Amino acid sequence: MGELSESASPSVAERFASMAVEAAMGGLDDLGDKNDTVAMESIVALNKLVSRTNDAQLHSILRQVLLKIRPCFEKESAALRAASFTLFGELAARIGGDNDEFMSHLHANIVAVLLHLNDESEDVRKACSTTLNQVHPLFGVGTFSSVVEREMKDGRVPATYTAVQRDLASVLALSFPDRVNQYALTCSNYFKSSNARIRANAALLTGHMLGVLTPQLRAIISKDLVFSSLVLLLKDPEDVSVRIAAAKAVGSLHDFS
Repeated sequence: MGELSESASPSVAERFASMAVEAAMGGLDDLGDKNDTVAMESIVALNKLVSRTNDAQLHSILRQVLLKIRPCFEKESAALRAASFTLFGELAARIGGDNDEFMSHLHANIVAVLLHLNDESEDVRKACSTTLNQVHPLFGVGTFSSVVEREMKDGRVPATYTAVQRDLASVLALSFPDRVNQYALTCSNYFKSSNARIRANAALLTGHMLGVLTPQLRAIISKDLVFSSLVLLLKDPEDVSVRIAAAKAVGSLHDFS
């Protein structure tokens, strides 16, 4: 399927693009794909096809593609995670910031991108850095773009993840006050991740986002849900780094008391 994108004839490629995209998305629903082999092939094929699909075709399948790739961000296979973030970035480059549906998914997925910017896999870290370079103009926030361009130019991994996470999180929280509770709840979902590094990243991100809020914004946060989950990480049974991250996050939230 992916080879279709390399067809010598644009008309042939365009003619069969829709069928190829549907076949690729079908591969993401293969219940027998225990090792995610088919899913990986499907994501790689979709990555290639995005460049060939015309605007009308791309918009017609956008919702399905976005819904299907989101679970792939958390797959055990690092290669699949990296390919999925890469696809999300390529979609951003094609769609732009004028599409309300894509922007809704961007706000829903930016937490995952920020958390996996410190993934255990270098390939995933690089994919998330590249994706941030592709999506930052869509937010329309100069300070957010400045951090990305300064720390991750050309897709390089940031030298100091915690500092970059802090800077990006605070800008997001203050730039999109109507989204900050959604960001916080998404972070709290990651407190239950099977990956200790992601749990620690989520705790830090929660502290960085909520710690800069004004009294008015603190009032809109689902405090009981977010804070009760965060406190549980203070007793994380598996990894001391998670407990340390949770303690730092709690320390950032003293103004909520």
